Amino acid sequence: MWKILLYFLLVVSLVCPQASFGQATNKFVGEYANFYRAEELMEKDQFSAARRVFREFINSKNDENDPMYIKAHYYEGICALELYNNDAIQLLQKFNTDFPENIYKHTIFFKIALHYYQTKKYVDAIEWFQRTDISELEADLSNEYYFKLGYAHFQLGSFTKARDAFFEVKDSESIYAAPALYYFSHIAYQNKTYQVALDGFLKLVNDETFKQEVPYYITQIYHLQGQFDKVTEYGPLAMESVSKENTPATNQLIGDAYFKTNRFDEAVPYLEAYAERSRVSREDNYQLGYAYFRSTYYDKAIRKFDKVSREKDRLGQIALYNAAESYLKLENKNAARSAFQSASEIDADPKIQEDALFNYAVLSYEMDYNPYNEAIVAFETFLNKFPNSKRRGEVYEYLVNVYASTKKYAEALNSLDRIDNKDIRLKTAYQMIAYNWGIEQYERSQYLYAIMALKRVATYPMDPKLTGQALFWIADAHFMLGQYDE
Repeated sequence: MWKILLYFLLVVSLVCPQASFGQATNKFVGEYANFYRAEELMEKDQFSAARRVFREFINSKNDENDPMYIKAHYYEGICALELYNNDAIQLLQKFNTDFPENIYKHTIFFKIALHYYQTKKYVDAIEWFQRTDISELEADLSNEYYFKLGYAHFQLGSFTKARDAFFEVKDSESIYAAPALYYFSHIAYQNKTYQVALDGFLKLVNDETFKQEVPYYITQIYHLQGQFDKVTEYGPLAMESVSKENTPATNQLIGDAYFKTNRFDEAVPYLEAYAERSRVSREDNYQLGYAYFRSTYYDKAIRKFDKVSREKDRLGQIALYNAAESYLKLENKNAARSAFQSASEIDADPKIQEDALFNYAVLSYEMDYNPYNEAIVAFETFLNKFPNSKRRGEVYEYLVNVYASTKKYAEALNSLDRIDNKDIRLKTAYQMIAYNWGIEQYERSQYLYAIMALKRVATYPMDPKLTGQALFWIADAHFMLGQYDE
């Protein structure tokens, strides 16, 4: 009995493989041979040959009730679509018309949408996506559907619709999740919903596709949120992965964050790197110049301030003022004086103008730079232009010193006459200068001029003894003129 069983197993083992092979090859010899041959070509992506053989099968069969005949029409259209043949969409639409109950209807809509998507005809792609009932598609196609629908809307500027489509995909496990999250976050960034964008970008920092793009956006969002410490903490570490295109802008963001947190020496290398690779604005030049100034690179600061100061507006005025301070740090008082003077001639910012004019006048006085024509005029201009300045007292003290040291007494008195509300110091100076002028004229035998000058001593009789001496010399001048009664 066991010998019979063993013989039976041996026969089966030899016969069955041949039987199976016979069944597998029979499909290529029957009435559906061309169908299966075309299907095999299609599976090998030989769409041109597959389409030709499907057409041969359709022409030979012509049975609208045969499922294989119907499927051959469908496959013919798909092959044409894969080949981008001009009649592809027409074939598929005709298929849906001729066979309205077919199970491929929404798959066809989807594939036509993908065809238009691949050719960047996004309006047409959206139309066919919207005609597709996603519930009729295979489950694994939904993520592709939503991503490509979203991307088509994104390319057309319909960002709200794009965002809604990307939302359906961004948290999935599919290959479309990361790009969907990127574009979803990008739209949030455009809409200034920065925290939503930041949360999305942070999830993509290790993604191979987007790891060069998102660090720039993360740095920028921290900057836009005013989180400058976050910028300086995250930005430098992210520089290694930032794309070359975004490197200059990232340098600017980091440099500006250091600048805004008063870490000027750390701001300098980033602002320099930005300036080396970008067309910088006047504001950029000023920022780098000020960072140089605060980092004691005064020569470099001056060069930047010089570029900014060529326009006589508020920024130019500030640049001139800071250039003057830089010159002072370099002990170049003459250049500092000129820069302060230029800043004082711009009235964009009254506070800066006041400080600049005061410093210009003081430097003119200290350098003995045409002291009367320069220092006195500057101090007088200051008092007339800024009558309520807190520096008014200091200016008076300088003027007293200048007037007392100059021998241009007439001009000095005229200058003092132009100052309203003279304090006790200026009145004392006025009396002394009038007396000295009168004596000078007397000694030159210019007795009439001496009398006129000495009479002005009594204008501000601060010192009675000086007033008495002036009267004596007035009398003596009259005597010298033979005006004995006077």
